[in-house]
Amino acid sequence: YEPAYNADGEYVDASDRESVAEAREEYEEAQRAAADSDASSSEQEDLEEAREEYYEEYEEAYED
Repeated sequence: YEPAYNADGEYVDASDRESVAEAREEYEEAQRAAADSDASSSEQEDLEEAREEYYEEYEEAYED
């Protein structure tokens, strides 16, 4: 669930909220994969990329 309004009280449309939710889900999946004791460097790299994507999506939807 993503909030319908940003910190300034402005409405965030459904497609933007959906993009943020999808990026968050991918980030959470990458976190689980990277938390595995056998996580490879590519999984760590995937985690970093997913984190960046999530933060970018969030910023675009809620801070711009």
